[in-house]
Amino acid sequence: MKLSAWYGIILVALLGVSCATVAGMRNTRGEGVVKTFHHTYGQVIQATIDAAKLQKLELEEGGPDDYYIILKQTANERSEGELVAVFFAEKNDGIDVEIVSKRRLALEFWAKNWTASMFRAIEMELGKLGD
Repeated sequence: MKLSAWYGIILVALLGVSCATVAGMRNTRGEGVVKTFHHTYGQVIQATIDAAKLQKLELEEGGPDDYYIILKQTANERSEGELVAVFFAEKNDGIDVEIVSKRRLALEFWAKNWTASMFRAIEMELGKLGD
């Protein structure tokens, strides 16, 4: 077998093993960045959903009753897309929001990490509510 064929087999194997999936994202709680927001759960989850829309992320799974949502950025000319898990936890002093952003293909190191832009957008949406 030619060397180029071996490289192709290795690349396909790496891509197959290193993919982020919706099912896998459900189990990423504890791997992300956490911020506490001092608003009600309803306000925080709505702000998060609105922030996702502003970022052009699509809701893939979850919702208010699940205490998590999984968002996706579809494939485009730059990457195969990204997945973003957002977990919510009610605390005495507010709502903890944890964001985990992963590339669909691990080898696409240039794909966007959505954590910082999502937190900024959530803060902006909550800022519209006032205190």
